Amino acid sequence: MRNFEPVGTAVGCSCTLMCRKDRQVASRAERLTKSKAQPKAHSHASAGNGSGQHVIAATLWHQAGTELLHLPWSLSCFASGPTRSTTGFTVSMPRRQASR
Repeated sequence: MRNFEPVGTAVGCSCTLMCRKDRQVASRAERLTKSKAQPKAHSHASAGNGSGQHVIAATLWHQAGTELLHLPWSLSCFASGPTRSTTGFTVSMPRRQASR
């Protein structure tokens, strides 16, 4: 990498942690607290192993000191499956809150 230097941002995006409504989780802190209380008892879905969603979530759980069961599912399975949360690149918090 000695022959390269950064010249600008190629992509900038935000990622939102989303939880199923029936799980009644109001914040990221609450989600992490519940996950820490029962490691591996909670699941987190992503678009697949090594996807951006998976890497971001794995980093979040690692930094929080907890471990979740990773379910590499398609988005169509989130609504009815056993997963409790997912990460997404397309839904912003203001948009989510406005839809409530």
